[in-house]
Amino acid sequence: MRKIYVAILIFSMMLLCSCSNINDIYSEFSGAETVTNPFHGPSEPASDTEKSDIETLPPFSDEVSDVEVSDDFDKYQEGGLHYSNYNIKGGSIIRYDGDDIEISFDADSTDNPFDVEIGYIAFIEGFPQKLSLNGGQKKELVSMKHIPDTKTRITLTISPRLPHNIDSKTLRLKIMSIFNPSYTPQGEYTGFGNAHSGQSFCEYDIEINAMSDSLELSEGNDFKQTAITEKIREEYKIGSNAEEKPTGVYVKDAKTKEQQITLNNGKAEAELILYGKDEYTYNIYLYKNHRRISFNNCDYLCCNVKKGFLTSVPLQLNDVIAGDVIYAIAVPSDAETGSMKCRKSVSLLVR
Repeated sequence: MRKIYVAILIFSMMLLCSCSNINDIYSEFSGAETVTNPFHGPSEPASDTEKSDIETLPPFSDEVSDVEVSDDFDKYQEGGLHYSNYNIKGGSIIRYDGDDIEISFDADSTDNPFDVEIGYIAFIEGFPQKLSLNGGQKKELVSMKHIPDTKTRITLTISPRLPHNIDSKTLRLKIMSIFNPSYTPQGEYTGFGNAHSGQSFCEYDIEINAMSDSLELSEGNDFKQTAITEKIREEYKIGSNAEEKPTGVYVKDAKTKEQQITLNNGKAEAELILYGKDEYTYNIYLYKNHRRISFNNCDYLCCNVKKGFLTSVPLQLNDVIAGDVIYAIAVPSDAETGSMKCRKSVSLLVR
């Protein structure tokens, strides 16, 4: 039997959220968030009243002790959606026979104090897909804004595209959500708080019965792994029990190891790092202003994570300007369906 797993997301103050009237943000398509949710299969419909908790991010991505934050910031930090009535086009099992994959569900914003926007990103076998929301334009990130106390039917449509060397008949679809992705820090304050936070949303097995569109991406595998010693903990500002926490992905300044990106003569030197207890092979993608970009002469980095080791990759960011938003997403290509291990780094404002 094919299995389906869904995270039911409800967010309160300083917790993340998921779901949103049609508003496909940007032209194309964030710190580890840990989902500790129940899994729901076809025989167990998701309940409106069930909740899943997320390990919250720090409220700020850097120190802002004397910086005044506008009232608008609070509007992007809290919100909640109840999800229910999941439906898959064609039945309870996703079968790809050449037609688009459709996944529908209800999103209820009852009791929200503010509008809530949720973005959705999809990956199959760890590779990015284009999707549309309620018949809108297909992009790598789509989103919807929900006004308080409304229920909306959402349909995500995906046209699979895969590298030619994938020949398995059962593939894994992993969908992530991003909370308030349209938010941009204002004035002197450069933090996002909970805005842009990302997590696994739902996961499915797909039975492949037809050829999909092809996807050609260049893979990089140039990374360094270093045992996490006390010296490494101090240098990278890693907690004492980091090895026991879920694996996270982070973008940090190459020199200070802080979660920030600072321009120097029109360039920025950063470092992409991963560490934690989840030993999977991750496909890692880098994004600028919600667009997936190439880095280090490749389209994505493929690396395995080992518990007790820090995986690091230097990043030379040449084509960035002040005000750009940078983040990374790590998708475990070999994680079983229902593991909910997709990760997003904190979004960083280039300054």
